[in-house]
Amino acid sequence: MNTHLNKIMPMTTANFGERLHPPLQTGVIDIGAHTVRLDIYEINRQWQLEKLESMSRPFNLGVDVFRNGFVDVENISKLVGVVELYRRKIAEYGSHEYRIIATSAVRESFNKELIVDRFREAGMKLEILEGATEATLSYLAVRDTLPGRFSSTMDNAVMLIMGSGSLFVIGISGGLMQFCEELPTGTMRISDSVSSSEQPLQQLRDALKSLRILHRLEEGMKLKSNTPLSLILVGNSARKLAALDDSAPRRENEWVPLDAKRFSRMMEECENSNRKLFKKMEPDEADELSAAAVIVRHFSNNLNCKEIFCSGMTTRGAVLRDWVRSCRIPGIEPFRADLAAVCGAIGRKYDFDPEHAANVAAVSSLFFSKLRSFFSFPEHTGLLLEAASYLHDIGRFIEAKRHHRHSWYLITHTKLPGLTASEQRIVAAAVRYHGRTMPRESHPEYAALSSDEKVAVVKLAAILRVADALDLRCGVEFPPVKLMLRGRVLTICSDLPELNSRKYSLKGKDGLFEQVFGLEIRIQGSEI
Repeated sequence: MNTHLNKIMPMTTANFGERLHPPLQTGVIDIGAHTVRLDIYEINRQWQLEKLESMSRPFNLGVDVFRNGFVDVENISKLVGVVELYRRKIAEYGSHEYRIIATSAVRESFNKELIVDRFREAGMKLEILEGATEATLSYLAVRDTLPGRFSSTMDNAVMLIMGSGSLFVIGISGGLMQFCEELPTGTMRISDSVSSSEQPLQQLRDALKSLRILHRLEEGMKLKSNTPLSLILVGNSARKLAALDDSAPRRENEWVPLDAKRFSRMMEECENSNRKLFKKMEPDEADELSAAAVIVRHFSNNLNCKEIFCSGMTTRGAVLRDWVRSCRIPGIEPFRADLAAVCGAIGRKYDFDPEHAANVAAVSSLFFSKLRSFFSFPEHTGLLLEAASYLHDIGRFIEAKRHHRHSWYLITHTKLPGLTASEQRIVAAAVRYHGRTMPRESHPEYAALSSDEKVAVVKLAAILRVADALDLRCGVEFPPVKLMLRGRVLTICSDLPELNSRKYSLKGKDGLFEQVFGLEIRIQGSEI
């Protein structure tokens, strides 16, 4: 590719699944609520990352979106122009593989499809990161850079990913995510939403209290009031706060421990807009740090925080690390254990049967492992099937008779980190049809799905029905079971005494399985 600026050819952004072939240079352009940023990296033959250059330009989409709900047409044109300049900067490094991502402001704009289309017309692909995706990628990147000496930090921790337009609150226990929620309370969001005569900091305090995030966090993590926690701060505002104490991380993979007492005093000064502390800052930056201090103090003052850390990880770095991971080890699902932990926490909230859920998940995995060699499945099917297995009965919390419908509703209205909106719809619909009801176009929840989603739903629901009927529990361990496929018969072999009794449970729930996969299921008691 010719990289002279006056002869540059239109480039297209690499897709999530597109392969990287190091050594190479690549860039990530991040369209935030208030700034457009570019980071250019080099990836060597050992897949190690080195940041070569960073650029940023203020661009306040927040006022447009958080006040009016959309991005002004003129600002869309200006935004495309800014990103085009960054794209040319990437080309100077001889790179044709790059990513353009957008977060909270574009994500919440009702004309986001128009913005994506304008970028397409300019020869660029804009990816709008869903909130759950943004939180998951940042969490994984921060966790992967955790030094060994801080390993106990993730035993019980709260991670705050602070953006100017949104706040992600993540609860971690036993080294796994147990809770994740996005709040519309970024460090500059309320200032964008109100007039200059109002008091944005007090509104932010009131909003944090009214959202009752601490209650849901403690409920999701099953925290006791005296449980000591680590507080992990992530994001540009967090790094700016740490810089006030000369403790800012200088690299993305760096963690900096903060003196809790001194940092707390500094937060109080920030929250009170200490002029001496902010004397060299622009008013907008001072407002941003004051809001960040309000957020940090809301959690540090109400939780038993034994230590505070600041991570140098950025959204651009998190996206690139995920891209590298998926290219280096295709098919890896680094969030699998965390998603199971999150589903377990949701299940406990709705008083599910954990042994039944775990057994259904094990049987589902067994069937999927056997079938995947003979049938095509969407990407991440194993992950979606496991989530559906853990959550299929949570609707019993509302009503046993129609629990499958209630389970669908609860899953639909609960954000599942690690899953896209489409994947979450698939999980919810698969759970909706784990009983005896067949999917029908007359059902609104099924009719609203795309063709690909419908195919995924019937495949997952077919497996989930069989796994739910079998429930091969044997104490706390999953018993030895073998699946044998001969012709059009799939035989379940096990020496489990209760296996024969499952024949009656299976009858009537294997019809969808036979229709989808064209296989008859038989049960055979035998030694493995």
